[in-house]
Amino acid sequence: MLFFLFRVDLNYESIQRLPTHPNIGQVMNWELTSDNLVVRNANFDRNDEWISTLPQLHQIILELGSCDEMSIDTEMDNEYSYLGMICITQITSINKDYLLDCLAIYDHIGVNLVNLFMNPKILK
Repeated sequence: MLFFLFRVDLNYESIQRLPTHPNIGQVMNWELTSDNLVVRNANFDRNDEWISTLPQLHQIILELGSCDEMSIDTEMDNEYSYLGMICITQITSINKDYLLDCLAIYDHIGVNLVNLFMNPKILK
């Protein structure tokens, strides 16, 4: 088995040659300061909600649409395929955790979550 190591120096000029992200300037110039560092107290007494139907998905989109921030984590199976398949998506807001059964709502998940994920008013 051969391994190749490459050293890549990324700077603003080299990234300009790549397909660009719409917010590349903001990403490249971002700095961690006390103004953008937020520390939250975790609430470990809350219940996770398992989402496996289209009506449940619509309900959480309404709930998450009013939040200021959320985090997203995916779990996928790629043991038998190079591309793999997302099986579970966890979406966490300040108040609640949602576990989306992506296999059960496979045909609906992307088209329904795109506006939520693209909303610039929600920090992800």
